[in-house]
Amino acid sequence: MSTEAGVIGAGAAGVIDADDDALVAGFEAGTTPNAGFHHADHVHVAWVYLGRLPLLAAADTFAANLKRFTTAHGKPKLYHATITLAYLFLIHDRIATRGRGATWAEFADAHPDLLTWRPSILDRYYSRELLESDPAVHRADLDMAARLLVASIESLVHRFVGWGRPEDADRFEAELTAMLLHYLRAA
Repeated sequence: MSTEAGVIGAGAAGVIDADDDALVAGFEAGTTPNAGFHHADHVHVAWVYLGRLPLLAAADTFAANLKRFTTAHGKPKLYHATITLAYLFLIHDRIATRGRGATWAEFADAHPDLLTWRPSILDRYYSRELLESDPAVHRADLDMAARLLVASIESLVHRFVGWGRPEDADRFEAELTAMLLHYLRAA
């Protein structure tokens, strides 16, 4: 699939099959057993959300449902905002720059580094201390926020270049403004 076909948002989902829907439904309801829901399954759900929703809506939806999932399984402290958002932005970047793939299997085959939990692709970007920190401790991590913001802007720029139409300049400006406001309000 071309990068143009990988534009994120409604209609960019590629082939979403019954297995994708069942995985997401079980995740959202908290009915999928925690022991059977591994890192690659988290990435799979994020991939589905990024095909159905714009980036920030996908991030909000995934984070809220992951918190609900961990709480439903009696492990609310397993949720880690840094790890969750970093993976979501990495998945989004791959979709925006390299294409979504027609199916989950195609995407997964093309990006095995996103599916490995330990060692993790995040080890390239974040200190072990941050990744192993208590996720319940809320502290400002400006470096992490800056990295996520830069990754988002880079991804949005890649999308804009792929659009290649001057009339999309307003759309680009609106998405960039919304993204920046989202981060500034969260800070």
